[in-house]
Amino acid sequence: YWLQLLITREDAPTALSDQTGSTLEHAAIGQIQIGSGLTVTREPTYPTNVTFLDNIYLVGYDLYCSADGNTLSVALHWEATSSVSKDYTVFVHLLSPDGGLVTQHDASPVLPTGQWATGTRVIDMHTLALTPGQLLSDSKIQLGLYHWPDMERVPVVQSGCAEAEDASVLLGTTYEDGSESSGDLICPGVRWKEGLDNCDPVQNP
Repeated sequence: YWLQLLITREDAPTALSDQTGSTLEHAAIGQIQIGSGLTVTREPTYPTNVTFLDNIYLVGYDLYCSADGNTLSVALHWEATSSVSKDYTVFVHLLSPDGGLVTQHDASPVLPTGQWATGTRVIDMHTLALTPGQLLSDSKIQLGLYHWPDMERVPVVQSGCAEAEDASVLLGTTYEDGSESSGDLICPGVRWKEGLDNCDPVQNP
């Protein structure tokens, strides 16, 4: 949306003019974004620095869990480095240690990618439904974007600290406290507190 300024008196609008003295009906102040896809300036808990084609930059992500452990929410921090040509769908997959798909969530951001303003951070929330035992040691989070309906994935241009695979990125491995990760983590990993009914995440030291 564009924010426009119009100055009025009680009886009639007040004339506006530009620097040359030309009369203006209104003044365009700039672009604003409206929607529950929040724009933010804070840094994500887990930075990634991943760049996708079409000027889409994944700054990082946050993780949230329900008290009963039945959901895992991934909050993606996006930024457009320039105008994005299309509206894309985001997919977030939870993978088992052997790479099998455990659960997934596909959805377009509430604020469509084609409307992202250059340089503005956008939070995009994806909630995965879990059943007991699904969040296993060495599980991984895979994410990417595709164009609907042709399902063509957006290529990864720069994977940052993440591992790129099949036009997607694998984020830090999740593992339980006391167990060993299956590999060296480049991105900050996630350690799940052992012995708790919920799955409060703590940063990998």
